[in-house]
Amino acid sequence: MPRAPLPPITETLEELRQRLQAERKRRLHMLLLFKEDPTRTREAVAQHLAASRNTIGRWLRRYARGGLEALLSIERRGPKPGQRTVPRPVYVAIQKRLRQPEGFAGYKQLQQWIYEAFGLEVPYKSVYNLVRYHLGAKLKVPRPVHPKKA
Repeated sequence: MPRAPLPPITETLEELRQRLQAERKRRLHMLLLFKEDPTRTREAVAQHLAASRNTIGRWLRRYARGGLEALLSIERRGPKPGQRTVPRPVYVAIQKRLRQPEGFAGYKQLQQWIYEAFGLEVPYKSVYNLVRYHLGAKLKVPRPVHPKKA
């Protein structure tokens, strides 16, 4: 499968060198290497920068789409700050329900209740983390008692 050609690097060698000196980023170094020698392969640049060939390809696609600023902007992974697994009203309802004496027999039962009451499909792990770490609660289930025990 033929590779996509290198995107045109619009910055001059001098601009790239100055920016690299100031910021010391491998992404800038990659552009500098390709600007110095456009015949250089992605594999050679990847080996020089101790990165994978796929990473170099991803960086080049990013540069082609948005230029130098897009290449240098780092996207945060994970949920956005302040994002919650469940909406606030559902969170409050779970809190209230956990305070009731009957409670839940387990996290699966709580997960099912959330689905039935609010129509939300929340993963088991999210339910567990929400109850255990955010609400600081435990789903307490009494241990079975032997019928002959007084």
